[in-house]
Amino acid sequence: MTADEYVNRVGELVAAGRGPEALDLAVRVEPTLSPPLSAQESDEVGGLLECAAMATEMSDSDSTVGMTPVGATLTHRS
Repeated sequence: MTADEYVNRVGELVAAGRGPEALDLAVRVEPTLSPPLSAQESDEVGGLLECAAMATEMSDSDSTVGMTPVGATLTHRS
């Protein structure tokens, strides 16, 4: 998987409300990327994963309020 594919996939998963899958992907794939993410890509993925973590925390609580990750934008790269 290329860095662009990785960033896009994380964005797709977070936008679809599948935060736990995005976090799992980050743990498994990011360390294996060659070349590694650029600083901008790393910041973008970090923001998306932060949204995913917050959404996961909310869904794991006893609250009945749903949460959509705010700021999770899908950026397709060519």
